[in-house]
Amino acid sequence: MGWPGSSSISNINRDAVVAVFVNKAMRRSGVGLRASALVLDLAFRQLGLNRITSYYREDNHHSRDLVAKIGFQIEGTMRQAWFAEGEFQDMVVVGILKSEWMVRRNVLAQELDANTIVTLGPNDCAAWSWPPRIAEV
Repeated sequence: MGWPGSSSISNINRDAVVAVFVNKAMRRSGVGLRASALVLDLAFRQLGLNRITSYYREDNHHSRDLVAKIGFQIEGTMRQAWFAEGEFQDMVVVGILKSEWMVRRNVLAQELDANTIVTLGPNDCAAWSWPPRIAEV
């Protein structure tokens, strides 16, 4: 599938950096979106963070679309911050605040169908699945 997760968690600033890597075969299936939403729920609702930062390579339109759908805002560009295939690429910095996510998560939960569900823990774990059950939204 891929790997969503948080790193560089700061308990003082109550923020973290989130990265999402989705296997090419799984892209555009909704799995990355749901897994990212689950990580944001965990970060904001369980860990009590206030802010999440992420980055994507400027030419990565899949990542751009994913973070935009989740509700991240573009905050800037890190010039020539990624070196790949012999070239430097710019990185786009995006961020989302807890208050923004709590509004966006309700809208997103209504938009997503339940045909694809990503769960943290056992398959019947209602508390940590995306999209969340309507009663939890």
